[in-house]
Amino acid sequence: MDNVIDRSNGFIRDELTGFYDLDSFKLVMKEHLDKIEGVETAAIVSTDIAHFERVNNLYTRKAANKLLRLLAKELFQNNFNGICYGRSVADHFLILVEDGRRDILEKRLQMFCDGFNYMIRDRYPDAAPRLGVGVYIIEDVEECCNEIVEKVNSARKKLRYVKQSNVAFYDEKRFKKAMHDREIEKHMVYALTHDEFKVYLQPKFRIEDKKLVGAEALARWVPDDGDMIYPDEFIPLFEENGMIQQMDFYVLDKVCKMIHNRLGSKKACIPISVNQSRVLLKSETYIDDISSVIKHYEIPSEFIELELTERIFEDAPEEISSIMWDVKKLGIHWSIDDFGSGYSSLNLFKSLPVDVIKLDKGFLDEAQISRTSKVIIRKTVELSRELDKKVVCEGVETEEQADYLKGINCDMAQGYFYARPMPMEQFERLLDISAS
Repeated sequence: MDNVIDRSNGFIRDELTGFYDLDSFKLVMKEHLDKIEGVETAAIVSTDIAHFERVNNLYTRKAANKLLRLLAKELFQNNFNGICYGRSVADHFLILVEDGRRDILEKRLQMFCDGFNYMIRDRYPDAAPRLGVGVYIIEDVEECCNEIVEKVNSARKKLRYVKQSNVAFYDEKRFKKAMHDREIEKHMVYALTHDEFKVYLQPKFRIEDKKLVGAEALARWVPDDGDMIYPDEFIPLFEENGMIQQMDFYVLDKVCKMIHNRLGSKKACIPISVNQSRVLLKSETYIDDISSVIKHYEIPSEFIELELTERIFEDAPEEISSIMWDVKKLGIHWSIDDFGSGYSSLNLFKSLPVDVIKLDKGFLDEAQISRTSKVIIRKTVELSRELDKKVVCEGVETEEQADYLKGINCDMAQGYFYARPMPMEQFERLLDISAS
């Protein structure tokens, strides 16, 4: 929608609501903050209507605009001590508030949200919109306006996780993490295209004779400055922004290339498992893409194992099962990581083409003190053997744990007791020694 210029001062206003657009709001806010003296505080509020897109989709854009105009009217007429009002995008309005006392502001805003939600409760029943607000208390009136807006938006985003209230205040720790995440995201594409991601391999050993029989491929991010970024920092971000698909295939490509080169040099090869994300499996071309990589490198299917976490089956298990069966037709094996961490472990045995079970590390950690965990591990191994499936126990860190697993005839193990994840070149040297 087009904006209009306020001829009296040159600021631009949103035509739908009459509020300032984002840039003009920041300029007006700066003017007001410059007038504040002494130790007075102000605050900035940012609105969010949960399920606003549903209103747009189910009740038309006209109805959604009507909802926004109603919210703008109610905000302007309420007693927040509002100084200026802006609209950044969609349902996100900004209000500079004169009184920044948290206890008073929180009570007023909660009452306003409750009242507004009651007002619209029966107007859009199929969309169920609900108003919430993020709040940032401005204690330093000389703070950069861009940063103030960033911080109130950070508070607004907390509403996704705050279920018991419609008001979320700024959290410094969360904001710094968000800024850190943003810096990581800005560098992601460059990192993928400039080989900053390295594939590490953690060996799997046959427990009976400690022979190297497999490995799990893991991604590590090593920027040009050499300070490694670990998966728990970037994998969740990749899953959120969709780049996990590129990452998964990047790792698969590197693994297949290594196997192809070793086969060409007549060197020993063993199965390598490669993690697959929930996002990747939702791709319409997933099966064709997997097949294409395998065929490109001419890899015998027994050397590639695709790995899923058990938690992935909490969402659309039938659909995932169908995809797994189709991939299985390519001759590729499947393994399930963190087995036992979910609620449907026995169903995985029954209905999925699973070849390898990886026991959740938590059971092994508890086995020393919990008889129940020992029984679960032993029975899982026995059941897997009867169903012709292999079992890998991960997280093995002590000789005592290794001896226990050997005693119950567990097939394989991986963990620091045997070997840490290592660069691909180091793994190949280990494999060459093991095969000689």
